[in-house]
Amino acid sequence: MGRLAYRSFVTALQFLTRIPTPDIGAPTPEEVQHSRSFYPLVGVMIGVLLAGVSLISHVLIAQTLMDAVIVVAADAWWTGGLHLDGLMDSADGLLSYRSRERMLEIMRDSRVGAMGVLAVMFTILLRVAALSSLTPVAMAEAVFLGALYARSLLLLLLRFTGSARTAGRGHEVAQGISAQGGIIATVCSLAVAYWVFGGGGLIACAVAGLCVSYFATVCKRRLGGMTGDTYGASIELTQLITTLVLAARGIAG
Repeated sequence: MGRLAYRSFVTALQFLTRIPTPDIGAPTPEEVQHSRSFYPLVGVMIGVLLAGVSLISHVLIAQTLMDAVIVVAADAWWTGGLHLDGLMDSADGLLSYRSRERMLEIMRDSRVGAMGVLAVMFTILLRVAALSSLTPVAMAEAVFLGALYARSLLLLLLRFTGSARTAGRGHEVAQGISAQGGIIATVCSLAVAYWVFGGGGLIACAVAGLCVSYFATVCKRRLGGMTGDTYGASIELTQLITTLVLAARGIAG
């Protein structure tokens, strides 16, 4: 792996997870932009880790509800709660129904409001409930698919949604991105969904994709584009909705 690829891969890990990485210092703009190519790979890594936790938990505990709680907790641990934090900030800002400038200010505020707490609480509860309704193998497959698909779809959001701000990491990674990488990664995710869950897996991904697209449209209308927080929220929403559809239709059960 060349120096640029190595530093870009580490940058992708630092942006999307809290997995320990070597100290490479501040990444250059080129490395930040090149790191986007590794987002689906990071999704694969998170998915493998969560699937492993799911199966190990089943062997040791064999209680589906507890297994689901442990998997969701492991996801929050390895991602450092970054995407949940983005979901909280997005909920506080968007659901305040203030002016665009005020909503962006609320999302920058480190304090958490009632809407943020409710959004995260219901997201975690719904995800745990959906995962706990699946068989142990299906739970492992579902968390792997959700992790991969969410990071693949993120590339398309970066390409086709504008930035609400003119600075910040979310703005940096959205600059100069092509659609090719996102399309390839998303097609691969859909292939995994079909291979594991058949046509129902494609339905789950389609529903999640439509819901996240609508979320991006709301962000565009109210904020003028996406931010780092809303990109993080989109990851949580993609994982949640994919799992809910799989569970509700009995596809993965």
